[in-house]
Amino acid sequence: MEPTLALLILILVALALYLMHSAARHRADSAVKRALIEKLASAHDLAEFSSTDAGRAFIQGLSSNVTNPLHTLLEAIRTSLLLGFPGLALLVSKMVVSRLPPQAVVFGIILIALGVAVLISAAISYALARKWGLVDKTN
Repeated sequence: MEPTLALLILILVALALYLMHSAARHRADSAVKRALIEKLASAHDLAEFSSTDAGRAFIQGLSSNVTNPLHTLLEAIRTSLLLGFPGLALLVSKMVVSRLPPQAVVFGIILIALGVAVLISAAISYALARKWGLVDKTN
């Protein structure tokens, strides 16, 4: 196997592993939070838990991650960068090392296109969130 093709495959595998790890971590966090909420059997237990500092932080963390459009926007920007930079690196590598296979250019263009698509989606989501009043216009 040609070394540049091996590098391309390594980049794509690393990106896929990172995305799978992020999704698994999010599912695990959600499962732990759901289990803790299920432990609170009554409204009295919930009120008692929310009166502690840890309880208030936990409840605030639940609402801020779910309802904060800025958090979603930042995640989308991060994802677009994680997709776009490897694609850009492949295109720059093709200019520097002329013996890269043409598939590297195709993969680079696809990664950049996906990154740009995610970024455009984030911009549209942010504009809609501002229009609907979900985000303070001064932010």
